[in-house]
Amino acid sequence: MDLLQEKYLVDRFNQGDPEAFKVIFTTQRPILLRNIQRFDLSRETAEDIASDSLIKLWEARGHFESMGNIAGYLNRIAANASIDYLRHQAVVTDNVDQIRVLFENPPVEDGPDVIKDYLKGLIYAEIEKLPRKMRAIFKLFFVEGFNNQQIARKLNINEKTVRNKKNIALTKIRKIFNATKNPGS
Repeated sequence: MDLLQEKYLVDRFNQGDPEAFKVIFTTQRPILLRNIQRFDLSRETAEDIASDSLIKLWEARGHFESMGNIAGYLNRIAANASIDYLRHQAVVTDNVDQIRVLFENPPVEDGPDVIKDYLKGLIYAEIEKLPRKMRAIFKLFFVEGFNNQQIARKLNINEKTVRNKKNIALTKIRKIFNATKNPGS
């Protein structure tokens, strides 16, 4: 594509032309995916981040001077999203480990089994308060040991929904863990 064609394409995109966006989408998406996968993310996660980045590009239309500006914007948005995802995964992994430990060994040192059972009961009661689908996802993951892909297939939903609902459930249950770990706080 020569500079005149590129300028025309960028101008059309800035004006909200869906056909111009389609051309940019088609040319930039493969490059974007390769750049995102450098963060060692799964193909599905890379695709989610690429799609979200392209949506943000469309929402930011009207502010670009060249394809170089567009490519730079996309790569910056995707890199930031990839880093945020990796940071979030580190937190989730830590939360998952904490919850698994909590289920296996409630935070009562040398306490009688009655107290441990009581604490487990409190945690299970909180799990039962979760919305139906979130509760099902949480139990399939933590109790049954299913992975996100298996849960998505079993419940006929996409993996992103599984991840989102599992993360929300983790946050809610983590509050219980923190309350039992630090009573009165």
